[in-house]
Amino acid sequence: MAKSSRPMEEFLAQFDGRERSPLDNPRLRRETDAFLKTFIKHDRLEEILEAIRRCHNTVGTNPESLILYGESGVGKTFLIRYYARLDAEKRARERAEAGLEADPRDLPIVFFEIPAQSDLGGFLRNMLKALGAPMVGPNTRLAVLQEGIIDLLRARRCELVIVDEIHDVLSKRNRNAKHLQKVIKHIMNETGVPWLAVGLPESLELIELQNDGQMRRRFAACAHLEEFDVSAGDGFAEFEGFVRQVEKNLKVAGLNTIQLTSKEFLYRLFAASRGLPALIARLCTRVIEEFAGTDEKRMSYPHFAMAYSYALEEVEDIDDGMPPFNPFDTSIKLPQIQRYIVGLAR
Repeated sequence: MAKSSRPMEEFLAQFDGRERSPLDNPRLRRETDAFLKTFIKHDRLEEILEAIRRCHNTVGTNPESLILYGESGVGKTFLIRYYARLDAEKRARERAEAGLEADPRDLPIVFFEIPAQSDLGGFLRNMLKALGAPMVGPNTRLAVLQEGIIDLLRARRCELVIVDEIHDVLSKRNRNAKHLQKVIKHIMNETGVPWLAVGLPESLELIELQNDGQMRRRFAACAHLEEFDVSAGDGFAEFEGFVRQVEKNLKVAGLNTIQLTSKEFLYRLFAASRGLPALIARLCTRVIEEFAGTDEKRMSYPHFAMAYSYALEEVEDIDDGMPPFNPFDTSIKLPQIQRYIVGLAR
């Protein structure tokens, strides 16, 4: 497709379909990889997974798309990648039971992110790249890019398009927003493939403000992924249940740790993460990476204190309001941690 005159059949033959799982990371330790590939079960997350399944199941002539929204760090990207892995494993089991080989040309779920302030060409090129297409020339006409996407979605038998950072497309600050929305609608109408649009809370508001009734109907369903709030009713018990599953998954990965569900550790962990699942996953990943290569028998407060220092340096977009101390430093007493958490709720 580097040349717009190349026949589409030749273009479609250029990709080999070998897709690398977005969860596979050979640079991580085996224990870390095992932990990340376990799911932290929770009623709230299970409900969202079911909403994604319902969206996925509408593939066909009348697709019903879904908006998954939430603040940065609540675990949206982790959740959608987990869903994609679950779907891939289910298909593998079904093929094995039927004695069938996988067709490398198939790509049931395509996932891509939208760069901030993306123009229409950038949006289409990112989607083509996610579909496995070869790099396209800068002068390729937009109509050719769009039709190439439609043909590839059909050729690769895609059933669900997942697009992250959708708020950048819908933002009023993006002068290409209306054109991009028309393109998304056209692709959905032509292919019958539903979309899972993932973004910040403003994504929902911006969809509701659109004058395009068809666009609103296409994205009528929504799911809200929230952080834990220990100041609300049974919020602390809910957070404790989440952490209990984290602890269980660490043990499944072959790792021994201090009791994560003790009252003191729960408060310290909440102060360190603000109840954001993605921050907890990042923190645990760093702890495992530091601990697994040592001869020590279990992960303890010093490991978490070091991991917190590293993890905080890596998080640029959600570190506002983080505590001015290391919550896992045991010289910081529990009452100070609790006062900090009370302050967060104000």
